[in-house]
Amino acid sequence: MSQSTLTLPTATATPPTTLSGVVERVTFSDPESQWTVARLTVHGEKDLVTIVGNMAALTPGESVRVHGHWKRHAQYGLQLEVNDPRLKAWACNSPDR
Repeated sequence: MSQSTLTLPTATATPPTTLSGVVERVTFSDPESQWTVARLTVHGEKDLVTIVGNMAALTPGESVRVHGHWKRHAQYGLQLEVNDPRLKAWACNSPDR
């Protein structure tokens, strides 16, 4: 069993987190507001990671790096809320995804 390498929230305020991964699927996307919910495969993690926020069109299979804060949604569980407009999702060519 692999051990998680993510720093998960234990309190309401969490430090900023940057994740690199591959978009496994886009669960929801609003083209007008750019509000997106997506699931990432993150190296070293057994489970997919949910990211939410205003991110321009993500595509399954795309490598991305996102910056945000962990939130625990009452209905949907743990999510990384992408909130730094300078670091929205972008393609990364780093081999360390």
